Amino acid sequence: CTIKNEAAYIFEHYAWHKRIGFSRFIYVHNDCTDQTVPALATLAAYDPRVTVIENIVQPGDRPQGSAYAQARARILPQLQDWYIMVVDIDEFLLLKQHDSIQGLLEAFANPQVVSFNWRIFGSSGQNEYADDLVVSRFTACAPEHHPINRTFKSIWRNTEQVVNHGPHRPHVKVPQAIRWVSPTVPPLGQDLPLEFRKGANPKQTNYGPFLDIAQINHYIVKSRSEFEEKMGRGGGWSN
Repeated sequence: CTIKNEAAYIFEHYAWHKRIGFSRFIYVHNDCTDQTVPALATLAAYDPRVTVIENIVQPGDRPQGSAYAQARARILPQLQDWYIMVVDIDEFLLLKQHDSIQGLLEAFANPQVVSFNWRIFGSSGQNEYADDLVVSRFTACAPEHHPINRTFKSIWRNTEQVVNHGPHRPHVKVPQAIRWVSPTVPPLGQDLPLEFRKGANPKQTNYGPFLDIAQINHYIVKSRSEFEEKMGRGGGWSN
């Protein structure tokens, strides 16, 4: 998870994903001026499975790409054959039919990659930050079959097939040679078309979304004031 000035959301995000079975947490932060760094230090002291990395972004580098490169170099070699997932601080994996991520993966016979569609959430009419859980504050979201929900995030097994990864998918040597599914119609799932494995934009097609088993709740907006703060921070692919 890459973070910049998002201290208010760290503990909820960690607790949510720990509850559904995630067992290692890697947080990479850069250029923080709020309480993000102390909050992450507190979390790491509480749970030895939390790793915190300071990302010194070099001129011309994209913070998110630099963060992924550091995680691949420093942590992922220790996690061979583990399942890995990039989940941003405004994303929450919602399991609808399973108690844990392990249960979902087993229900689909442990494929190499599972890609979960987004469910985009709006502001629910809120203008200001409130000291409450994100998942409680924001409930209004895009209709289930809206094209905006076709974007996906992936969980993937860390094997020799994976040569790199971005925020949405792994980059694999032979994409057509592995089991890569959307989580619907278990136990086989829906085979993800090759063009999306290679990086095509699913929003420009009629593929999905598949939200019956699980979805990524993407709280991309939050309140007006939080959205303005987010725009001020800049995107992960820019400084």
